[in-house]
Amino acid sequence: MSFLIFFIIIGLISLVLGLIRRRRNRAIKRMSLSIRRVMAGDDSIDLREYRNGELAALAADVQKLTLSLREKDLQLSKDKTILLKAISDISHQLKTPLASLSMYLELLSRPTLDEAERLKFSQSAERQITRLAWLIQSLLLMSKLDAKAITFKIEKCNLREILEETAETLLPKISEKAQIIQLSCEPDTYIMSDRNWLVEALSNLLKNANEHAPEESLIELKAEQLPLCTIVSVSNSGPAIAAEDLGHLFERFYRGHHAARDSVGIGLEITRSLIGQLGGRIEVESSEGQPTVFRIIFPR
Repeated sequence: MSFLIFFIIIGLISLVLGLIRRRRNRAIKRMSLSIRRVMAGDDSIDLREYRNGELAALAADVQKLTLSLREKDLQLSKDKTILLKAISDISHQLKTPLASLSMYLELLSRPTLDEAERLKFSQSAERQITRLAWLIQSLLLMSKLDAKAITFKIEKCNLREILEETAETLLPKISEKAQIIQLSCEPDTYIMSDRNWLVEALSNLLKNANEHAPEESLIELKAEQLPLCTIVSVSNSGPAIAAEDLGHLFERFYRGHHAARDSVGIGLEITRSLIGQLGGRIEVESSEGQPTVFRIIFPR
């Protein structure tokens, strides 16, 4: 009798183990199918049935993998959108100077053209080539900033030397309008940044000030260190920026009411992006009767 009970118990244990094994095998097959669906790009799988039990850890990892793949797919989609927009922007912006250059070259090919006209059109064509080169360089820089493809060399820099170098880059244009640059910065002021790219960003702001400030006016280039931040500002006494323009100045291809005739609206956007990737932020202040001030703020 005891042997019979023993065999019954063994049989029941075997049956239970077999049921558990089959249920586990079915669960593993479903999990395998879910993994294959994830690999095929389906991120809609439901793994709630695996919250408990021996497959819970594996289900959690699969869920993390699904979320990671979903985020990467969204990022790739965003990158593709940015790339397509950049290509469209570049194509659009290059059309005007290319069309002008084509027209001047056609005029220069005419045999009846006198020397005065030939010189005039040659100079115009040269200006378009210079503008085209600048535009291509700026658009490529903008695309690199969008893709975060620039490697910055962050090091301790003397801020006064940076301001002096910035002023030197625009000195010919400043002299043309008999403007005066007033530089204000203590000699021992330092900042952790990329020297060359910071000069690039500040040069854009100084160029903007030069274009909008009247002749024989004062442009102030100033830096000061506060306990929590370092502030670099560029101010000019040109026309006040219209209130409706202030919120859009750093938008790509935006041209305000006082924009230069040949402006394409990318200088300030490039500056904003550069400053942002260098760890700072930029703001502008402008009102009637007061200097327009572009202010860059770097946390310390």
